[in-house]
Amino acid sequence: MDGMLEEFLNHVADREHRLGWYRGGTSGFDDEARAFMCAHFRQLGIPSDIDDVMIFAGGAKAVFLACCAALMCHRTFDELRHRGGVLLAPSGYYQSLRLLPAVFGGTINVEDELTGTTVADWLAETEHLPGRLIYVPLVNNLDGHVLTRERAHDLAAAIVAHNLDHPDNPAYVVGDDVYVGSYLHDGIDAMPIGAAPGMAPWCVSVVTPSKTFTLPTGRVAFATARSPVIRTALAHYRTVFSHGRVPQSNELVSAAAICLTPANWVTRWNIWNREQVRFFASEITSLNTTLRRDMFWTELPQGGWYVPVRIARGLFGDRVRNSVEALAVLLYYGGDNPESGLAALPGELFGHDGDDAWFTVRTNLAVDTDTIVRTVQRFHDVATALLGNRRDQVVDHALGRAHRIVPDLDQILANRRY
Repeated sequence: MDGMLEEFLNHVADREHRLGWYRGGTSGFDDEARAFMCAHFRQLGIPSDIDDVMIFAGGAKAVFLACCAALMCHRTFDELRHRGGVLLAPSGYYQSLRLLPAVFGGTINVEDELTGTTVADWLAETEHLPGRLIYVPLVNNLDGHVLTRERAHDLAAAIVAHNLDHPDNPAYVVGDDVYVGSYLHDGIDAMPIGAAPGMAPWCVSVVTPSKTFTLPTGRVAFATARSPVIRTALAHYRTVFSHGRVPQSNELVSAAAICLTPANWVTRWNIWNREQVRFFASEITSLNTTLRRDMFWTELPQGGWYVPVRIARGLFGDRVRNSVEALAVLLYYGGDNPESGLAALPGELFGHDGDDAWFTVRTNLAVDTDTIVRTVQRFHDVATALLGNRRDQVVDHALGRAHRIVPDLDQILANRRY
């Protein structure tokens, strides 16, 4: 098969294009990009043939949408009904997943972490439900924890055993591998869930060029699925949502970014991100020393370039009840001063609830060192403002401004389900 793949890659590289073969909105030549992406999936240890690979406009979210539609809808020709379903995800899931199952009558169950035990228990509890999908990120979107080979094997063992015992109602898996290769710890033994033993019949694996391979304008996702049934369903909904209409330039540039980016470039970026993350953590430690109290806490991620920052609840007083309201204070603590304000994402957006002691926001450290220095300085400024005698005024102003921008903020938070 490897020889056949090499022969085909040579064929598509040498082939002359005939303009009459192009179809409206799509290239008609996506076999080129699919061939290269098939090779990429195989390099990751994910079983894949050329015909298993599908290309989606709209990025990874388009694949997730098609997966939910495929599993949570029942279609007989033109008759379509939502049968609902449930998606299991870890705290720290990709935030754009939040409302996708609900479109088809489904919901999300959130666990602090996916382990073989938690997944096995969930599968047993939901064995009577239709449309079950498990979201397994290679790198957690909130805390940067990486799926290790050991944990991938544990998850796969639980899923495979359950599906073999329940062939009429298997649970499917979507592997979010968009951060593949973006690892900050040396020697980390990462494994995409699609590469784990026995997972091929039930897994859809997804990669994009916009994360590890730094092509943010390439809003294209590549998915591979071994199951003809799930692949046919994905193809149907890809067409329904017009996510199959990918210009050839986008297909090929995105595939090239993934397949042809030199490995030493990715290594260099990882080293840079690791240094930035460690510098930020050391600056936060120094900030706590300056404040003479532990107001902020960070945990070094294993992958990606996002760092969760935990902020002591006591800093804000009783009026701030969640990380969303804490973010409002971070944004508006300085009033109209243009040299104030911190932008981050609240933990609730990722299915993460704060605990009794800390709120959590996610920062993005894919920035230059000067920006990190300014960020830490603004954490210092907000702490100083809240530790002074004007805390109530600062909080009142920030929450008032947030409610003017989002008048139903309280209702949104009160009705958050996952």
